Amino acid sequence: TPDVLVTRPGGPAFRAFHPLTQKKPGQKIAPLPPMLVTQVQRSLTENVLSVLRREGNVLLPTDAASRSLELILLLNQHWERHRLRQAYHLVWLGPMVPNTGEFAR
Repeated sequence: TPDVLVTRPGGPAFRAFHPLTQKKPGQKIAPLPPMLVTQVQRSLTENVLSVLRREGNVLLPTDAASRSLELILLLNQHWERHRLRQAYHLVWLGPMVPNTGEFAR
């Protein structure tokens, strides 16, 4: 059976993002500090690579547009920076892939 990495509310970064889910109408919340975003992104890519190095598979379920594009860009940049294309393939599957890809262009 494949290893699965699932992003979900309550995951490792939940405490950092939790205040954003508790916003009251009209209340302004400061944007997340860049360091936090970088730390979360680094953690995600490290976890993905950890599973792949153990010859596992990674599944990141997302909705059609918002998070999928963000994840694809993050992972693709990491793959290019570290020359991982030959070792591990990135695959984006789903019924909305053609529409989302066209919209992103």
